Amino acid sequence: MAAADQIKSLIKSFGEGDEERFFASAMQIAASEARQGHITLAQELKNLIENAKKNKSSNRFITTKTVSISPQKRDLNELIDVFRPRIKLNDMVLDHHVKSQLEQLILEQKKWELLLNYNLTPRRKILLTGAPGTGKTMTAQAIAGELDLPVFIIRLDGILSKYMGESIAKLRMIFDVMPEQRGVYLFDEFDSIGGNRTYGNDVGEIKRILNSFLINIEKDPSNSVIIAATNLLERLIRLFLDDLIIL
Repeated sequence: MAAADQIKSLIKSFGEGDEERFFASAMQIAASEARQGHITLAQELKNLIENAKKNKSSNRFITTKTVSISPQKRDLNELIDVFRPRIKLNDMVLDHHVKSQLEQLILEQKKWELLLNYNLTPRRKILLTGAPGTGKTMTAQAIAGELDLPVFIIRLDGILSKYMGESIAKLRMIFDVMPEQRGVYLFDEFDSIGGNRTYGNDVGEIKRILNSFLINIEKDPSNSVIIAATNLLERLIRLFLDDLIIL
C-alpha cells in the first residue's frame, strides 16, 4: 500500500488547493504501487489521474499562481509554461541521499551572494532520471518552492523546428531570459533532443542543437537553476558537464 507520508501529502495538497502537488503526489502513489508489483492498481490510479486532469478545467478545486513573461519576450510564450508552485521537499517521499543532495543545492542557492564573496558559485545544474511518475517534475517544483522562485517548463516540442538554425535560435532565447528572470528552468523529457535519434534526414542538425545546449549551459552567467529530466539516462550521461548533480 502507499506510504503514509504520500497519503498525508495527497490529503494536505487537496486541503490547500494545490493542484500541482495533488497530482504529483497521486502519481507518486501510483508509481509506488507499481514498484510493489501491484500493476493493475497502479494502472487504475494512473487512469484516474489522467481523467481528473482532463476534467479539471470544468471542476477546478485547486488553483495555481502563474507568472507573466514580459511583453518584450512574448515569443517565449510558445516555448515556456510558467507558474509559481507551493510544493516543498517535505511534501515528497525521498531517498535519504537524494534529499541530502537537494537540501545542499537549496542551501547553496539561498547563500549564493555569500558564496560569491568568496569566489565560489552555488551548484545549479541537475539531471533528474527515473521512470514516468517517480517525481522528476515534482522535484523541480519543490526546489522552486523552497527558493520561492517560479518554474519555467520548457516545451521541447516547440523548440524543435524543421528549419535549419531556427531551433538553435529558440534555445538561445530561453538562455537569454535566464539572467533577467531567475527561476528553475526544467527541460522535461530532455531525451527528445538528447537521445540517439535522427532529426528528419539531418542527423547533423540535431547534433548542432545538442552542441548549442551544452555551450549555452556552460556559458550561462545567470543564477537560475537548470534541470534536465529524462527516462533514458544512458543516452544522456555523456553529454553533461562534470559539476552536474545526478539524482
